[in-house]
Amino acid sequence: MKKKTSILLIFILALVLVFATITWWNNRNTALNETPGSFMYTDYGVYVPIQYSIYGIDVSRYQGRINWKQVKSMDVQNISVDFVFIKATEGKYMKDKRFKENWKEAKENGITRGAYHYYLPDGSPKIQAKNFMESVQLLPGDLPPVVDIEDRGIGVHNAFIKNIKIFLTEVGNYCKCNPIVYSYDSFYEDYLKGQVEEYPIWIARYGPEKPMEGNFDFWQFTDHAQVDGIGPKVDMNVFSGDSAAFQSLLLK
Repeated sequence: MKKKTSILLIFILALVLVFATITWWNNRNTALNETPGSFMYTDYGVYVPIQYSIYGIDVSRYQGRINWKQVKSMDVQNISVDFVFIKATEGKYMKDKRFKENWKEAKENGITRGAYHYYLPDGSPKIQAKNFMESVQLLPGDLPPVVDIEDRGIGVHNAFIKNIKIFLTEVGNYCKCNPIVYSYDSFYEDYLKGQVEEYPIWIARYGPEKPMEGNFDFWQFTDHAQVDGIGPKVDMNVFSGDSAAFQSLLLK
């Protein structure tokens, strides 16, 4: 009799624990879904800001082989991958080994594409710009090139800014446009704010809160979205404007 009673108690405790866990999870999701402008999209596996209409991703060799047809066909409650930024180059000489196939296949599958360069502060900005320009053939309908700036280096700040502007000028002359400047929010606030405002700005800040820099054009809101056709988790972004503003940004 005591053994049966013990088993019954364990069973009851287990049910209580399961119920408490489910209740906690539902309350957590309810609270997060009530965050203004944010909702959980389980297919993407992340909370997505829903006040925007244009969404995209960015990829590099780390995502491996991508099935771009599956990427294009994914649509969850009218949220789909409208654009992609693809890593092309890094520093003076490195070229992303997946760039050519990603660049070609994204366009073939009707996804608006853009290319980015990861900037290294200890390398000549002109040689870095040359590396990018020799690697990327831009066409009308592509997004402007992106310079990804996340490393301050150890040099004088004025020289750091001067070299970034040299890179932007070189690439801007190449694309006949204003390149996009990417950085994460605290780096932008500390080192770039007030220096690159004439360029479109792309800010990384993960979570439901918008970047501290309010005048952003693109916002990378997560680095672990699940997207059909891509094995590893991927960065996901929104464009801050409407479809007309997005079209006006594209290369002519």
